[in-house]
Amino acid sequence: MLSRRTLWKSAVLIQRSILSNIPWENKQKTICNSQNIVLLTTCSYYYHKMTRKDDQIKAPMVLLIDENGVNLGNKVRSDALSIADSKGLKLVEVAPLAKPFPVCRLISSKQLYIDRNKRKEKSKPEILEKEYRIKHNISQHDLIYRIKQIEKYLDRKYRIKLFVKYKSDFDKAMAVVHSIHEELLQVNPKVLMTKPEHRGEHAFFCYLKFSDD
Repeated sequence: MLSRRTLWKSAVLIQRSILSNIPWENKQKTICNSQNIVLLTTCSYYYHKMTRKDDQIKAPMVLLIDENGVNLGNKVRSDALSIADSKGLKLVEVAPLAKPFPVCRLISSKQLYIDRNKRKEKSKPEILEKEYRIKHNISQHDLIYRIKQIEKYLDRKYRIKLFVKYKSDFDKAMAVVHSIHEELLQVNPKVLMTKPEHRGEHAFFCYLKFSDD
């Protein structure tokens, strides 16, 4: 997961790169409907984890965008807060580095919650997975070779999915899976095996992975 400092720097770079293409000379010019400012508010809102909202906003003047993306012009902070309160919305600072005034947007609490959960999902580490398909009557030579392959991927932090096919003897198929697990435990005792989940009449799968401890 990225640190707060890294996220802050990323937001600054995004804002500066976009703002460099926006003409700010005329303070009264409507620019909030341009693609640049939409991209700016989107990038800084989704990537800037230190976003301030409501009373956390300290700038005396802000450039206000309503919940539909319409530019409401420059507003005194207290007036912007009053507008947000009258609509039952949150005032969120989406571009704190904008000149001459920071850009703030009206966002509903529901949307703020949804976007926060999206950021949490994106920040979750990606699960690397490798799947191996074996049969209940796999030869000893092939079994040893497969175990060595599994060891290499486990060392690289992969989660191993074992997909096992069998004709009629489920116990024999499970014995093969347990033998793989036991061999892996001799190398690393932190290897865990999940309960088998059936797929069809003569197939099941389970996972092998390192303990989170």
